[in-house]
Parts: sequence; C-alpha cells; structure tokens
Amino acid sequence: MTRVIGHLADLSHLSTDCPGENHDWMITLTRAAERSVYAITTSVDREFWNSEPAGRYLDAQQEAIDGRGVRVRRLLLLESARELDDRLLRLCEEQELRRIDVRAAVLPELPPHLQRGTTDDFVLYDEEVSFEIEQDLRDVNVRTRLTARQDHVRDRLRRFRELWDAGMGLRELEVRVDAEEDGNWIVDRD
Repeated sequence: MTRVIGHLADLSHLSTDCPGENHDWMITLTRAAERSVYAITTSVDREFWNSEPAGRYLDAQQEAIDGRGVRVRRLLLLESARELDDRLLRLCEEQELRRIDVRAAVLPELPPHLQRGTTDDFVLYDEEVSFEIEQDLRDVNVRTRLTARQDHVRDRLRRFRELWDAGMGLRELEVRVDAEEDGNWIVDRD
C-alpha cells in the first residue's frame, strides 16, 4: 500500500518510476489506450518477445486495434545491419499479422542528426503518456518510468516520428535480409 501511495503522490508531479521492468504498467496502459500506441524497441529487449508477458502485451495491442481502432506502431532500432536476419523478419511478420505497423531502422545507416539523441525504449500512449525503460551499462532493464509531462512527451513524439520516417517497412526489410544472407552487405563490413 505504501508503494501505491508513493506512485500516486509521484503522479501528482506527472511522473513516477519503479525498479526493474514493469510489464503490468505497459499492458494496463495498452488496454486503456484510445487512439495510439507508438513504441521504440531496441535490441536490448529482443528476448522479451519470446516471453509470457510479450504474449499478453501483443494480445492487448490486438484487442486495442480490433476493439477500439487504436493505431499501433513499433519501430525496431538495430545497432547493426548484422541484426537483419530471419529471426527479426519473423518477429515483424508476426506483429504485422496482428495489424501492428512495424518498421526497422539501422542506427549506423541513419543520417547523423538522427544518430544523435535518445535511443532508449519507450512507448507513447495516446500521445499523452510516455512509458520508458532505462538500462544500465550491461543493457539490463533497471527502471521503468511513466511520464505525462507535456514537454517530455512532445519531445518523445517528435523523436518517434523522425525515426519512424527513416525506418524500413516489412517489404524493404525482407529485401535487405535476403541480400545480407547472400553476403551482399550494404553496411557494417568489419
């Protein structure tokens, strides 16, 4: 009860956080979304997609799409073109089957002005609340934060839109995966 009261007090300042990764917040916010869910996912949480909470999260997103017409977009940020593989393609195809709009962007291939700035995982709900996951130096998820401060959410929304516009859709991603599997690397030749 003390923890809940603490979160409510923090929310009066339009921000609260908790240690670790809070799947319940993410799923509950998805179920409450009325217009949009925009997510940036880094390679850090790729293993998440094979977990039980991921199934509930995807189910909640599909319910939001089917039941309330919520637009769900996910941008996968990749550290290297070497991450363009069949596993990533299957992940994107699974989500597209649920009518989630999915794109991917390879960070080193982005224009310099887009390579600078935040590349943390975050989800924007109805362009009003930002759900953010903070990682430590070992890429372990150490904190979850909810923020409804308008200036912060506006900055996150701008960042999402810039990166989304620079990303590849599923068809372009399929071509890239095929080319890179054939040894025709477009970038990252080291």
